Amino acid sequence: MKLLRLIKLWIPLIVLMFSFTVAGAQSFERPPEHKLVKGVSKKPPGRKKQVRIHEPRSVSKAKREQQTAEKKREKDYSKQLKEDRKRHMEIQTPEVRERILQNRKESDTKYKSKKKAVASKNKKAGKKYK
Repeated sequence: MKLLRLIKLWIPLIVLMFSFTVAGAQSFERPPEHKLVKGVSKKPPGRKKQVRIHEPRSVSKAKREQQTAEKKREKDYSKQLKEDRKRHMEIQTPEVRERILQNRKESDTKYKSKKKAVASKNKKAGKKYK
């Protein structure tokens, strides 16, 4: 009788014990991917489609007209500036004109030498931090 009770008690315990081990072995997670495959997308390589938003025709036309007007204004300004400089040189006496030209040459050479010195300093500083 005692043996029968023990069997009745042990059989459910053994069944429960095996069921937990089997259930514990089951995993619903995916296996980890290889480190080389992790960064690769599953989609085939191809161009990504860019979406362009179109403006109303009147807006694009107004922008084009604005750009052409701006270009024309800049062109007229540079032309006027050139004429003003030329006129300024014409009204000067020959001695003053010669002095102005000499000053321009000197300032150009100074500017070039200064630019060259700055470039060489920057080059040395760049080598220091490489």
